[in-house]
Amino acid sequence: IGVSTDSALTTPELARGWAQRERRRLAVAVSALVGAAALLMFAVDGYRARTQQGIDAEIAALGDRGQAVLALRDEAEHLRGDLETLTDIIGSRMDPLEVLLAVSRLLPDDGYVRTIQGSESEWRFDGYAGDAANMIPIFEASSAFEEVRFVRATNRVRLGTENYEDFSLALRYVPQP
Repeated sequence: IGVSTDSALTTPELARGWAQRERRRLAVAVSALVGAAALLMFAVDGYRARTQQGIDAEIAALGDRGQAVLALRDEAEHLRGDLETLTDIIGSRMDPLEVLLAVSRLLPDDGYVRTIQGSESEWRFDGYAGDAANMIPIFEASSAFEEVRFVRATNRVRLGTENYEDFSLALRYVPQP
C-alpha cells in the first residue's frame, strides 16, 4: 500500500488491475473535485443573484424616495424663481402709502379726499376743499408731484353748514430719495 508496484513481484495482469484501480480512483477524485467546484460555483452564483436582487430592491426604494426629493427640489427652485420675480415686481412698484402721505401733508386743513385711483406714478384724487383752486399751486410747488391738473371743473357744494368746492385732481407722483 502506497508503494510503487514496479518493484513488486506480481503478474502482469495483477499489475494492470492495480493500475486500472489507481486510474479509477484518480477519475473519481477528479470527478468529485469538478462536481464540488460546480456546486461551489452554483452556490456562489445563487448568493450573488440574491445579493443583487436585494441591492436592486434597495435601489428601487431609494429611487422612489430620491424622485420625491428631486420633485421637491424642482418645486423649491420654481418657487424661488417666483419669489425673485415677485420681489422684483414689488421692488419696482411704488408704495401707495408714500403717495397718500405726500398728499395728506400738502392737503389744506379744510380739505379731504373722497376717492383715490392710481397706478404706478399716475394718480387721481377726488374730494372737497374750501378753495380747490389753491391746490394746484400747492401741489406744483412740491418736488413730489408733477403734471398737476384738474380733471374736471370744480363745483361749489354745501356740506353741513360749510361751503366747499369739490375737485378731481390728477397728478404724477415722483418718488423722493
